[in-house]
Amino acid sequence: MTKDMKYYVLDVTQEILAERVVISLQRMMNAFLSECQLKINGEIVEPLQVEAYYRNGCQFDDENVHGCPAQKNNFGKLYFHKVGRGGVDICLSNGDYHLSLLLKTSRIGDEILTQTKLAKRFPVEIRAKLENKMVLEERPNPKAGPVFFTKRKGLVRDTFKDEKLGAIIDIESTNLFAFGSGGKLGVVRENIVKCTPEDMKKYLGYVPKDDMDDFE
Repeated sequence: MTKDMKYYVLDVTQEILAERVVISLQRMMNAFLSECQLKINGEIVEPLQVEAYYRNGCQFDDENVHGCPAQKNNFGKLYFHKVGRGGVDICLSNGDYHLSLLLKTSRIGDEILTQTKLAKRFPVEIRAKLENKMVLEERPNPKAGPVFFTKRKGLVRDTFKDEKLGAIIDIESTNLFAFGSGGKLGVVRENIVKCTPEDMKKYLGYVPKDDMDDFE
C-alpha cells in the first residue's frame, strides 16, 4: 500500500495546473481514507477526516502549509504541530516539497478523536521518537463507503480556501466532524448530485423537511 500511495503522490507532483493538482490531491485522500491506517505507539488509528496541505514552489503555493522541515521528504511518518492549537499530520512528501494530511478526525477502537484530542493522546516527551517511525499501514479490509470532499476549516490565509481539499469517510457514523456552516447536510448535498430520500436517511439519519417536500 505504501507503494500505491507513492504513485498517488507522484501524480500530485507531476501536475502543472492548480485545478489538476486539486483533483490529484482528492484522489490521494480518497485512497488514503479507504485503504490506509496508522499504527502509532502500538495503537491502530483509523483516519476519518483529513485536510491536504501541499506546497511545491510555484506549481502549488499553498500559504497555509506550516513549512516545517518534517513535512518534506518524510513519507509515512508523523508531524506533530509546533504552532497553533495542536494537531498531527501524516507526511506524504517523497521529495523536496511540503505535503501532509492533517488528521482532523480519527477513530481508535470505539473512541472518536478530534485533531487536538489525537495529539494530546501522545505525550510531548515521546513525540520526537514517534516522528521518526514509519506509521503508515494498509487496512486489513479496505473501506467501501464513499469519500466526501469539503473545504478546509480554520485557515489562516486565503490561499486555496475555496478548493475542496478536505475529505471525510464514514460520514454517517458520527456527528463530531468539523463540517462548517453548511453542516453535514451541506456536505451531502454538495457531493451527491441527485440526492434521494434513501441517501439522506443513510448519511444523515433523517430526511430534512424541505427535501421531503421536494421529493413528494
